[in-house]
Amino acid sequence: MHNPPVFDFGVAGDRPEIRPAQASDFPSAPRAAVQGLVGWAQAAFGEGLVSVIVHGSLAWGCWTPSSDIDALLVVERASGLATFHRMLVAGDAQAPGNGFELSVLSRQAARSSPHPIGYLYHFSRARLARQSPESWDLDEVARDPDLAGHFAVAWTAGVAAYGLPARQVLRQVDDGEFLASIGEDVLQSCGEILGISAEQVAVPVYPVLNFARTLAWLRERVMLSKREGGQWLMNREPPRAALLTVALQEYADPNGRLVQTTDLHDLARAVKEQLS
Repeated sequence: MHNPPVFDFGVAGDRPEIRPAQASDFPSAPRAAVQGLVGWAQAAFGEGLVSVIVHGSLAWGCWTPSSDIDALLVVERASGLATFHRMLVAGDAQAPGNGFELSVLSRQAARSSPHPIGYLYHFSRARLARQSPESWDLDEVARDPDLAGHFAVAWTAGVAAYGLPARQVLRQVDDGEFLASIGEDVLQSCGEILGISAEQVAVPVYPVLNFARTLAWLRERVMLSKREGGQWLMNREPPRAALLTVALQEYADPNGRLVQTTDLHDLARAVKEQLS
């Protein structure tokens, strides 16, 4: 695969994101990685492969070389999972960015599993770092509260790299399930931010932009990317422009930019209050 290119997203707020309509619209490096993923899934699951749905930053149109490649794979049955696991572990080493983060779900679970949604398999580089891939239990059927959030994003911006589109294979999650999916992580981030005591810190990009898009959903029930969330909040609360501009610039071009901790605390308190 190619080395990941550097994308210029411009100055914060200078243009809207362009969401890819199909997998061929992805930037070249993650596009090649997704093509590889589809090939491994076809080889492993055969006619049992129903869909490969890309979500997250790549589907939103804001993928950067520090992003994951997020995907949901829907299959008729678990047969072939061991083969897929071996291919994915080997292939992910060559994937751009932070590699793949994906879940494999049965077609039945994708359409009807209660929250937390059940899955057959989960892969990420973080899991690889914690656990040798030879020791993974591929027969385990588990549940993941985060999947409700992934389903909601896929319903809004998911791109089918193979097979049926998201809304034909994934069930719709309700507001309560979505809030349960994201709320704990957001509140944990609030606590971490409020625990910062230094006067200035390198901008924590993910929490700041995730706070912004969380507020967008809580106040207007709109599902946004991190970049869109930052722009949304900047337009509605101009006093936060300094913090959000730095976060958006750092998201596109990591360079260790500093922000005032008081601005971070104020944003975290606002999100925490909204979630209470």
